[in-house]
Amino acid sequence: MIHVIRSAPRYRISSETKHNMQRRLSTGFLHIVVNCISLWTKARQPNFRMTDTAADQTSAHRLVRQYGKMNGLGLWTLFKREIGRFLKVWMQTVFAPVVTTLLFMTVFKLAFGERGRLTGDFEGLSYIEFLAPGLIVMAILQNAFQNTSSSLVQAKFNSTYVDFLMPPLSPMELTIGFIGGSVVRGLLVAFISAIGIQLSGLADLSVAHVWPILWFSITSAIALGALGAIGGIWADKFDHLSAVTNFAHIPVGHVLRHQGHVGTLLHNGSAGPFLLHD
Repeated sequence: MIHVIRSAPRYRISSETKHNMQRRLSTGFLHIVVNCISLWTKARQPNFRMTDTAADQTSAHRLVRQYGKMNGLGLWTLFKREIGRFLKVWMQTVFAPVVTTLLFMTVFKLAFGERGRLTGDFEGLSYIEFLAPGLIVMAILQNAFQNTSSSLVQAKFNSTYVDFLMPPLSPMELTIGFIGGSVVRGLLVAFISAIGIQLSGLADLSVAHVWPILWFSITSAIALGALGAIGGIWADKFDHLSAVTNFAHIPVGHVLRHQGHVGTLLHNGSAGPFLLHD
């Protein structure tokens, strides 16, 4: 019986690749030689010493940065990182939610027009003017949740979580940094959406009470940003995150949105939404 043994195929290396490898090896060897000569030259000097004295170690210890109760520079860096992360893809994180809110308003405006009127405590208020603040708050909640959750899940997926775990940041500083970025994104989308609704004439959003607007907007963004952080820490992939979105984010978002409508200050005897006109 004759066994035919086929040799494994040989992979040929091009001449250009060989030239690059030889050049890198020669450059690395040259650097090693230069460093050895430099160290040998320094060792021949009379004041050269290989180890630091106690005084040098004490002075070096004094040069080490001493953090107080809070690492302000690290917290500010993480905060800027979170803002820069979603601004880098602003078409997806800012422009798209604004367009979605405006499309919702356009659909309801065309469907109801001026026919929708509220009764009870909201009697006399147009349905479109009542609906517009709710859509703005929904934009705040959705974007605040998505910012923290997507940041943490993407860090797990890309193995870049060491970028914020290795720096000297406490758990509280990490929480403030991530939630702060989500609050900025939610408020930015809400502000642009409100301007778009007002300028397009879809609804009249005249401000009557500023402090309730700030209070409900910021607290809602903080609540959903914290929920997104919890979901991002728990989820190992985006499929897990969708479960958090369906069973936690959407129900809590609707509860907070309805509390924002009813819980604002009374205006002319009726409880109105965030933005009312005098």
